[in-house]
Amino acid sequence: MATKKKSTTKPAKQMPRSVRAFVDEVGRFIEHWGFKEIQGKIWALTFLTNRPLTASELASQLRVSKALVSLAMTELLEYRVLLTVKGEDGRAQRLAPNEDLGAAIAGVLRLREAKMLELANDALEKIEALPPEDLRAFEISLERVARVQEFTLAAQQTLSAIVASLTLFTAPKRR
Repeated sequence: MATKKKSTTKPAKQMPRSVRAFVDEVGRFIEHWGFKEIQGKIWALTFLTNRPLTASELASQLRVSKALVSLAMTELLEYRVLLTVKGEDGRAQRLAPNEDLGAAIAGVLRLREAKMLELANDALEKIEALPPEDLRAFEISLERVARVQEFTLAAQQTLSAIVASLTLFTAPKRR
């Protein structure tokens, strides 16, 4: 009969309900922005924690697999919402939040939403360039295309203003 190996790592202490509720709520909120729920939970937990966390620690606290955490953190690192920090042992990569919330959110808006608006505008320009016979065959209204372009331009300008205003929110000074 095979014997089971005893785990050498301590089980994570159960997260307080209030922390779990916040982490879960951020996960749901972030999902509405087009991210994965786990990404919101990872960000929330790293932001609340006083020290950088390893993927293993995050997986343990969130009660998910380390593989799921690793996949989810890739995009968060790309958007610079999370930053990597070397562990004291110099080996284990740890995750810390970008404490400059304004810069982090502005980066996401620039890389995602601004890109979506740009792609929509490019598609509208290609519609305008269609041969007249295609426009007639599909009953495309160039007037409506122009209205959507105006709206897209206004959205781009509004997004630019929001991104610019986010620079007012900077990371707190370290004591």
